Amino acid sequence: MRAFSDLLEVLLFSPRRTVKLAHLVNWIRSTDDPDRGWGLAALTCDLSFSGVKSGVVRELAEQVTDPDLFALSYDFVGDLAETVALLWPDSDPVSDGKKPSLSEVVGVLTSIHRKDAVLQLSDWMNKLKVSERWALLKLATGGMRVGVSARLVRVSLAQAYDKNVSEIEQIWPLLEPPYATLFDWLEGRAEKPDAAGRAVFHPVMLAAPIDEKTLCSLNLKDWQIEWKWDGARIQLVSAEEGVRLFSRSGDDISAAFPELTRPMRWQGVLDGEILAGRPDKIESFNALQQRLIGKGWTKLQLSSPVFVRFYDLLSAGVEDLRGQPLAKRRNRLEQEKAKIDHDLFDLSELLQVTKQAELARHRDKCRQGGLIEGVMLKDKHSPYKAGREKGLWYKWKRDPLYADLVIVWPARAWQTFILLL
Repeated sequence: MRAFSDLLEVLLFSPRRTVKLAHLVNWIRSTDDPDRGWGLAALTCDLSFSGVKSGVVRELAEQVTDPDLFALSYDFVGDLAETVALLWPDSDPVSDGKKPSLSEVVGVLTSIHRKDAVLQLSDWMNKLKVSERWALLKLATGGMRVGVSARLVRVSLAQAYDKNVSEIEQIWPLLEPPYATLFDWLEGRAEKPDAAGRAVFHPVMLAAPIDEKTLCSLNLKDWQIEWKWDGARIQLVSAEEGVRLFSRSGDDISAAFPELTRPMRWQGVLDGEILAGRPDKIESFNALQQRLIGKGWTKLQLSSPVFVRFYDLLSAGVEDLRGQPLAKRRNRLEQEKAKIDHDLFDLSELLQVTKQAELARHRDKCRQGGLIEGVMLKDKHSPYKAGREKGLWYKWKRDPLYADLVIVWPARAWQTFILLL
């Protein structure tokens, strides 16, 4: 646990992305299996222990302090795990028992029942120092909050083994903690896991902002023009094993949108946008955001309906279309869409614009209702390339009519109040 607690601590107090990345790479290279895999799984939120919730941690606090002191301490510190870790008395170093390894902790917590969790955590806490106690409780409750995203973990793996991050992102949905098959491939002991025919993520193509000078130089007849909707970029992958929905960073968000991932006979990879509401009545992004952050969906699904508006096709069946020009992919998208029986799937509208003044008028229309952010301009000859390659796709967003002011003041050490004006 000591190495894992040290990692969490340096990640928490390292604001720069490059520094966090360096610490992650060092952890990957210097930590033995399976501890390194379990540590990465904790950071990517791929671990969950049903027997340990915040109530268990509060019961731990009751063992070492009275309710009033705990309430005052929690209000000052702000984080439940840190509060209990600080309040817990240090053990006698002479009588200190063997400290548990990260793998041992994960193994026990995976199958532990709530009634046994307090006693087990208490036993471990008596053997650990304060930073290790904090790491233990963060791991047990699943709330890391050290400024590391799942994508940053994948980037660190790519950097540690001199791989392209897109290779790791593609096979990530096939992996299970502690990622033995991943490390076998990365370290040359086995072949790369086969993603052929599987519902896996493909790195997405992104648009670059456009300036007035570049805009004026374009021959709009060579560009596919669409609305830029205020939604969430997604990739839908349908394969024999089922349908999965990925965010643009490669996170599997299928669980939040079960109505969009019901099984279908068509197989392929579609690129698009999730929007709140229905095609004939689109709602604001705020309604969609509740679905993105929600853990349950039954009631939320009824009150916050969503649909997908597709605008590109990466593959159809086993045929990879990414190397074909956009104009051909669009025609194929329309053909393939007709084969899919799903009332929550829609196609992006193509705007017939050939003059700059007409394009500007379309952009000005975006202010009506606030549901459209601007216009997209895509080279009709462009292949589908991962990342943001300048000169192929552009976004021309509407200018804001007001400024967003964010006023922040502290409530607790780990909490803030935010006022948007």
